[in-house]
Amino acid sequence: MSSKRRQVSAKRDQCARRLRLRGLRGLPSLRRMRWVQAERGAVAWVLALALCVLAWQGLAQSDLKLASVSPPAKAGARADGTGVDGSRGVTVLEDLATRANQTYAESVGESEFREPALLGFGSAFNKAVRQRDLARLESLLRDGVSLLHWEGSGDDGLLAHCVRERELEMLVVLLQYGADPERMGWEGATPLQMAIAMRDAMMVRALLDAGANPNRQYLRPVTDGLLEITETKTMQWFLKKERRLTPLMMAANNGDLAIIKSLLDHGAEKYIRSGRFRLYPLNFASRRSDVKSMQVMLGRDPAKETKHIVLDLSDQRLRLYDDQQRVIFSSRVSTGRAGYRTPKGEYVITDKHRSHRSTIYGVSMPFFQRLSCGAIGFHSGYVPGYPASHGCIRMPYQSAKKMFSLTPAGTRVVIQD
Repeated sequence: MSSKRRQVSAKRDQCARRLRLRGLRGLPSLRRMRWVQAERGAVAWVLALALCVLAWQGLAQSDLKLASVSPPAKAGARADGTGVDGSRGVTVLEDLATRANQTYAESVGESEFREPALLGFGSAFNKAVRQRDLARLESLLRDGVSLLHWEGSGDDGLLAHCVRERELEMLVVLLQYGADPERMGWEGATPLQMAIAMRDAMMVRALLDAGANPNRQYLRPVTDGLLEITETKTMQWFLKKERRLTPLMMAANNGDLAIIKSLLDHGAEKYIRSGRFRLYPLNFASRRSDVKSMQVMLGRDPAKETKHIVLDLSDQRLRLYDDQQRVIFSSRVSTGRAGYRTPKGEYVITDKHRSHRSTIYGVSMPFFQRLSCGAIGFHSGYVPGYPASHGCIRMPYQSAKKMFSLTPAGTRVVIQD
C-alpha cells in the first residue's frame, strides 16, 4: 500500500474514533433524538389535521344531511356564542352538533338515540349543571361525559356549586358518578364545610356517606364568600376570630342535631380543641346552654330520655325521675349561699370524677358531677340544711355516692325555685 493511501486510511480511522467518542458523550445522539422527536411531532400533527378534514367531509356527506339544516345564524348563534341580542347563546359548532343529533335521533328513533360524548358536549354538561337539568345531566353521565368538563368560575368545585345552589338531587347524582367531595369552592371551603355553614343536614349526610372528611379544619383567613353563606352570626364570629375549627365545632355552635349526629356517625373527633380559645366541640354547645346538642355529643338521645334530675332550691331537695316520671332517688342538698346563688336553668351532666379536688378552693369534692362544662356541679360535702356553698350542690357522702352510680354523663338536670 502506498504511503498516500496509508495516510488517507489513518485519517479515516482517526475521524471514526472521534465520532465514536462524541457518540459516547451523547452529543450527536442527543441532537439526533431531538430531530427525530421534532419530525415525529410534525408527522403526528399532519396526520391529525388530515383525520379532522376526512371526518368533517364524512360528516357533511353522511345521512345527517347537515346541508338541509337552516343556517345557525338564523337561530341566534354566532361563532363566539353571542346571541343576536347580545346575550350569551350557543356557538356555531354547538348549534351544528345539536342539530345533527336531532336529525339523527329522528331517523333512528328517540329510544335508540345516544348522544356521543366526543362532539364537544363538555359545554352541554356545563349547561345541564347550570340550568339544573337533572335528566339531561344523568343522560350525559350515562353516555360517558367526564366530570372534568366542568368549568366553574375561578377554581370552583362542581359539588361546591351544587351546595351553594342547594341542588341536593344533583349533588347525589354527581357523587354516584365519582365527583370529588373534597374539592373546594371559590369560598375556600369544602362542600361539607359549606353545607354546615348553610345548615343543610341532607347535603351533609350525602357528602359524609360519599367519604367527605368530617375532621377537615376550616381555612384561615376566612373568605367573604364563606361568611356570606354562613347563616348564624356566632359562626361568622368564630370563623373570623378562632383557629383550628372543625365541622363538629360549627355544627355544635349552630345547634343542628341532625348534622351533629351525622358527623359523629362518620368519625368526627370530639376531643380536639380549637386553637385560640381552647374549646372542645362540647363547649360550643354548652356556652349556648344547648342541652340537646350536649346530650347528642355525650351519646344520649334527647328523644329517649330515661332519667332526669329536678333540684328545688326552695326546699333544698333533689329528686331523680325515671322515664315514667317516678321518683327513684331523693336527697337533701345545700346549694349556693347569698352572693353565690346556684343559678337556675337546664343543664347536662357533662363529666364525672369519683375523686376530684377543686382548683379554685383547693378542697376535696368526692363524686363530682359537673354541669354543662361549668364551674358548678354535684359533690359530697357538708349539708347544714340551708344554702351554704359557693354555688355547687353539696350532698351527703352516701347520697352523692349513690347518685354518682345512677346518673350517666348526658343526664339532664333542671334547677328551679
